[in-house]
Amino acid sequence: MSAQFYYERGLDRLLEGNSREAILDFDRAIEFDRKHEEAYFGRGRAKSRLGMHEEAIVDFNNVIRLEPHNASAYNSRGEAFLDLKKYKEAKSDFYKAIELYADYKFGDRADPHYNLGLLFEELGKNENAIGEYAKAIEINPSYFGGYAQLGFIHESLKKYQEAIGYFNKAIELHYNYSLLYLHKGNSFSALGKIYEAQISYECAVEYYTKNIEYHPKDISAYHGMAKALTALGKHDDAKEYFDKANQIKATGISSTDNHDSIKTPKAYSGPSCNCAWT
Repeated sequence: MSAQFYYERGLDRLLEGNSREAILDFDRAIEFDRKHEEAYFGRGRAKSRLGMHEEAIVDFNNVIRLEPHNASAYNSRGEAFLDLKKYKEAKSDFYKAIELYADYKFGDRADPHYNLGLLFEELGKNENAIGEYAKAIEINPSYFGGYAQLGFIHESLKKYQEAIGYFNKAIELHYNYSLLYLHKGNSFSALGKIYEAQISYECAVEYYTKNIEYHPKDISAYHGMAKALTALGKHDDAKEYFDKANQIKATGISSTDNHDSIKTPKAYSGPSCNCAWT
């Protein structure tokens, strides 16, 4: 066995969503080679997925120590700082990532702009956030997360028609992301378009059903399903899903790994609802 063997197996496990097993492989890779920056980076990403942000930052620090111009390490460390509400450090890392990405032409250049948008939203600076999301999709016109967040932020600003436009674009890119349909339904409802809202909520139910099938411990999916069913007037069914979410929470084993990222949601089978074209 070698460092590269364990690194590659850890990467496969990380991509499969098995973050805990991936960490064990990255540990072994680093035991073989203390300068294996990719293993430190992979372990940092795996730890971040599991909410181990302080430990992840240590790994990203090691990547930067070994490769000071690694833009992805700055961006990922910034994400960990953001989750810890350390906004000053997160902002500094995102700007450093943008600086280091300047000479690159690939899609990752959009990530630090997207993350800055999230940071500005948390700080209540909506206009700054909108600007960063717009930069992300300017760099990568297929950047799903940018369109989705622009939809959410315009909905929060009660600019419902604009929000629906962004939700539609995000749905074109990833039609199966349940949360989009829920919020699209809310926006249609706020505009008094009851028929369109109903279609959106029905699509939300369809995709939350699939989400729960794939991730049965995902509390957010049960909450989303309950909200969609409530909007459809199915209050008894909604209560069942709220109760299930509370049961999972009480066990302390809700899933944080394998969770759909808003940047790159997992694909389910094709749509049977017609919401994507509403």
